[in-house]
Amino acid sequence: MIKHATFTAEHVYAVPPVEVFSAWADPAVKARWAGGPPGWNPRLDLDFRVDGVERCHGTRAGGPAHTVQARYLDIVPSKRIVYSYDVLLDQVRVLVSLATIEFARHGPGTRLVHTEQAVFLTEDDTSRLEQRMRDALKSLEAELGGEPRS
Repeated sequence: MIKHATFTAEHVYAVPPVEVFSAWADPAVKARWAGGPPGWNPRLDLDFRVDGVERCHGTRAGGPAHTVQARYLDIVPSKRIVYSYDVLLDQVRVLVSLATIEFARHGPGTRLVHTEQAVFLTEDDTSRLEQRMRDALKSLEAELGGEPRS
């Protein structure tokens, strides 16, 4: 059965939008904060431009191979990123999503708003994807060298 979900997560960072945006655009930096859970050992290929492709592939010990394939649809530096992506487990597509990342000035820092419109092609629990998204935003905070602000 197909499930649809739309969800949003917001996070405030202590650094300006240009620094938060750069963490999405730089392949070496993004690999550090968006590389998945410990022990996953992912490989990230990133062509960060409109019509560019991102591919992240990794496997947990004893688990299925995870592949995330994204295509960048719209990029406005330090303002927004819009991309579509799918997730494959052992080459079986389980999720397709459209994601929008918005960066806005928030005092001296940045308010990031991440919105997704996802289609689950298997009977997956949508809350796990939402939690992974929130965990990634917290990892980005650690990469940027600060504690989350409310």
